[in-house]
Amino acid sequence: MLGHLGDEEFGHLEAIRLEELRLLAVEIETEAELLLGRFSECASRLRALVVEYPYRERFWRLLVRALFSDERRLEAMETYDEYARWMEQSGLEPDITFDQLVSGVASPAQNLGGPRRLWRRRVALATLAAASQLLCWAEPSRPRRSPAMPSSCVLARTAESSARSAQTHDAGH
Repeated sequence: MLGHLGDEEFGHLEAIRLEELRLLAVEIETEAELLLGRFSECASRLRALVVEYPYRERFWRLLVRALFSDERRLEAMETYDEYARWMEQSGLEPDITFDQLVSGVASPAQNLGGPRRLWRRRVALATLAAASQLLCWAEPSRPRRSPAMPSSCVLARTAESSARSAQTHDAGH
């Protein structure tokens, strides 16, 4: 199928594909870490990522959400303005407003309580496990997961079970 491509060209295309896969995994991993409440750590990481990859809008959006959730609202607004200016210079405009972006974002002061909090945590952990597997595959130099760590499939099943329990609990109250 790819016989017409030389080894060098194929290697280049594969490198591009793996880099895209790695960046997607980083986005997913960071989003899951935000669900776990690691706002400050994510903000630091995302700040570097938007400098390195300014065209990846998801990094900008996650940064705004991380800052807002970390109770750094003014910084979040300034970052959104910077994102909007970047988009404008590129001939585009953001398809989401600041208010839309941060609506529904939980701050550390908000208590999600009970089964919903447990469900969100389990979903985030399952997502982190899956993103970690993707990153291990896309970055061969990255350390492999410990054999004692449950697979992402086990964590995903646990998250689904927790979600059903939370729905049952909510329906009963």
